[in-house]
Amino acid sequence: MDFPDRYGKVKNIRDFCLKAQLVSYEQYRALQEAFNHKMWDWYTGMLVWKNQNPWTALRGFFYDYYLDYTGGYFVISMGLHLVHIQLNLNDSVICALNQTAKDMNNIMAKILIYDLHGKLISQQKNQYPSKAHSLILLNKVELPKNPENVFFLKTVLSGKDKIVDENLYWLSNKLHSV
Repeated sequence: MDFPDRYGKVKNIRDFCLKAQLVSYEQYRALQEAFNHKMWDWYTGMLVWKNQNPWTALRGFFYDYYLDYTGGYFVISMGLHLVHIQLNLNDSVICALNQTAKDMNNIMAKILIYDLHGKLISQQKNQYPSKAHSLILLNKVELPKNPENVFFLKTVLSGKDKIVDENLYWLSNKLHSV
């Protein structure tokens, strides 16, 4: 595993602890979004058995010994949105899911890739109807071929007048195969 070196070499204990929060964020995002992807096919419920640690540690829980929230807490609450857009890490396909009991028409999905400096590299847009209790596979993400660069993938679901859901991924061809 390349954690936490994916985010740069660790400089000191403070830097290590901050990077451990990013690791926790990625760990729980992968757990929740993998569950989302196979919802209604493989799963009907999910239980996270360890939401709090009884002693000090750096990852694997939603809030720590001192009752401070961790990176895992914030991403799990984001992944639990009833209407959600996400990247499937196993096949690099963007999917959108609607866990509500009503159809949603005129939903727009945007897939944006930025370089490390915030410059927009590519953009895709899809408009589709979102049926109740459904998962729709959208586009496969192709990162630029430069293996040394870090890229940000932003996914946005918007309705008629507002953003319904958004997500941001930190990706690299070198350190994280997509």
